[in-house]
Amino acid sequence: LSALVHSHLIELGENIRHGNTNTYKLFWNTSRYGRPDEPKVEDDCRDALLELLRGRLKPLDIDAQPEGYYADDKRADIRVSFAGTGGFNVPIEIKREMHPDLWSAMHSQLIKKYTRDPGANGNGIYLVFWYGGEKATTPPKGVDKPASAKELQDQLVAMLSSEERRLIRVCVVDVSKSE
Repeated sequence: LSALVHSHLIELGENIRHGNTNTYKLFWNTSRYGRPDEPKVEDDCRDALLELLRGRLKPLDIDAQPEGYYADDKRADIRVSFAGTGGFNVPIEIKREMHPDLWSAMHSQLIKKYTRDPGANGNGIYLVFWYGGEKATTPPKGVDKPASAKELQDQLVAMLSSEERRLIRVCVVDVSKSE
């Protein structure tokens, strides 16, 4: 389930960045002329992505819901599930590039709080919205400031142990302004 959802997120990311409908604007507040102005808040970005993802997953009888509940009353940004409450699920934790916990939330939230759910079996997806890097959170010591969505994704994957890489997938969606 995790691999399938990750694959759809990668395809959605490609369509958002390179499609001919300017889908990246769904993640921006726009001026009265329709030009991207300021990044939308995280929950609005999640909701936009969730609608796009649901269109792909629903025909497969896979459910995707916002604010999925996990142990200790913790909530992942999205919970994707198959076969109901007793089936499989994949928590998706979302951050924007400017979030102060960008570099730590993959471990402190996704892995520590959500992937321990028995239905997740250790699996999860960490998704980041890339707005071009201008407002990106300063990386930890020893890590260069990323210059692209791909570079950020590679840096986040490098922060995972080899065991974690088998279970955690990283997806950085480039929603930066079109040039």
